[in-house]
Amino acid sequence: MPSNLFPQLNLPPAELTIRHPADGAGRPTVLCLSRRRFVALTPEEWVRQHFLAHMISNLGYPPGLVQAEAPVRIGSSRQRADIVAFSRQMEPLVIVECKAPQVQLSQLTLNQACRYLSVLSARAVVLTNGLSHYCVTISPGNSAPHFAHSLPTWQDIYTNTL
Repeated sequence: MPSNLFPQLNLPPAELTIRHPADGAGRPTVLCLSRRRFVALTPEEWVRQHFLAHMISNLGYPPGLVQAEAPVRIGSSRQRADIVAFSRQMEPLVIVECKAPQVQLSQLTLNQACRYLSVLSARAVVLTNGLSHYCVTISPGNSAPHFAHSLPTWQDIYTNTL
């Protein structure tokens, strides 16, 4: 389905279930790998579903421990993190902030993810627009975050072998 809105991403191919409206007038929907229901297929959702598939299929994240659109309360504001991966004890391990492919990743994107991090205390933050990916890891006991050279596997992030 690659097009200007849904380009080929810098991620492994993903088997997505996409439904197109019968009349051709509405927006297609995609079966969310986490929410297990069809959602509107926007450019950001295109990235989110490909990244979810990559986390589950290639990086070993258990599907039941990865949540799309995870609720996050920041003060009195209710927001949603694009993807949060949890430990078996339901502690947040990774926060992923997804943007549409045409959106440049910036300090604003990092600031948004860090707001979620301030509440969820995860071990890694990933920024992606499907074309570029950045990962910052935070080791327990070490307050200095560092850029990782690759996205962490679930085993590495779960066992703290970053």
